[in-house]
Amino acid sequence: PPSAGDLADRARGETEIRLISSDERNRENIPHQASGSPAVILDGRGQSGNDRPEESFFFPNGATGMFLLDLGREVPVAKVHTYSWHLSEVDVGKRRRAVQRFTLWGAGEGDYSGRHPAVDPQHGWTRIARVDTDAFFGVEDEPDRPAQQACAIHSNGLAIGRFRYLLFQVIPTPMPDGLPSRHTFFGEIDVFSASTP
Repeated sequence: PPSAGDLADRARGETEIRLISSDERNRENIPHQASGSPAVILDGRGQSGNDRPEESFFFPNGATGMFLLDLGREVPVAKVHTYSWHLSEVDVGKRRRAVQRFTLWGAGEGDYSGRHPAVDPQHGWTRIARVDTDAFFGVEDEPDRPAQQACAIHSNGLAIGRFRYLLFQVIPTPMPDGLPSRHTFFGEIDVFSASTP
């Protein structure tokens, strides 16, 4: 379950979350108007129900979004957990907002200088993982897709690497019939070092 004792929990006062420009023209990157604050994904709780936009963080339909976790110092990151939840009793297609599709990048203390890997992948960033939960679950039709999803990125008890910055490059899920693609309802993100449970 979501943890309130991880490195990224906002109650610790060490981690900041920032939205990052989604292209090289440095356009402002903004959340969906119904989204909760980006800080909701660092509160240790996750969503309280299956359709809680104010308790979720998500980008506008069709957009490409990125957000950066600054852990405050370089640490040996052992695990990153991400949680999402979305289900509509009326429109089962809204389960697409539970899908997690993102690339996770990491950078150390002196590596990040405001440039992100979508612009310059060689600028001090390490690609940690590519995540696509539809591919993992083998989803072929809407009823196959779980409404609650959790992803654990780890290296079998070893440190993934030493990072201060974790950048999530979020990819929207395509919709049928030319409708704008949908973004994940993230409810919580937890980061653990080797010394945290």
